[in-house]
Amino acid sequence: MRKYIRSQCVAAVASIRNDGVKAFINKIIYLHRAVYIIVKDLGEVDDHTDLLRRLNLVIMEINTSTFQDIKSRFYLKARAVRASYYLDRGYDGYALIKDQRVIGDTWYVDPYKSNISSHIDLKWLGIQLPEGSVYNFDIFVMPSARGKNASSLFQGNVLYALRMKNYTKVYGYVFADNIPGMWNAVAVNGFKKARLLEVRRLVWHKGVVSKSQG
Repeated sequence: MRKYIRSQCVAAVASIRNDGVKAFINKIIYLHRAVYIIVKDLGEVDDHTDLLRRLNLVIMEINTSTFQDIKSRFYLKARAVRASYYLDRGYDGYALIKDQRVIGDTWYVDPYKSNISSHIDLKWLGIQLPEGSVYNFDIFVMPSARGKNASSLFQGNVLYALRMKNYTKVYGYVFADNIPGMWNAVAVNGFKKARLLEVRRLVWHKGVVSKSQG
């Protein structure tokens, strides 16, 4: 719990510093916001590592073994603190690295692995993961590094890495008003919109207001 509170506080300070107080409040307090549950069939995913290399970018798996080597290389302290918390929960992730610095990261959870803590989003959004699937969450790339399709290439190559682990589907969500997120996930990387929900959040309390059929 202490590490969770620390990760949230560090993230809040970083968010306020980068986006301002109003933007931060809008992230943690809303009563009606549309969100899509999205699904990607990993049988459709190809390897585009060569395109990442052209941008001098590489991806690296984040787990308990590799974290000790890269935790001091996170460009943002808030992301390193959050990564430590995620690893304690049993989640795994991938780092986006440029010039030996971690400029992005993303995470996933396989609820069928042993000693795994359930992710709050799965209960919040009512996502039932079939065996062989994972939930991908918290995709972050530093704003200064988001040009030249770096974010979409990062997401796409993480999907390929998960395919190589024999996973068959990846689930996630994206807010309907998040235009860059919708573009990267749906238009570029081929996620399908599975369900539309209307959700609310009051700091830590999350709920679903309404949902579409399907």
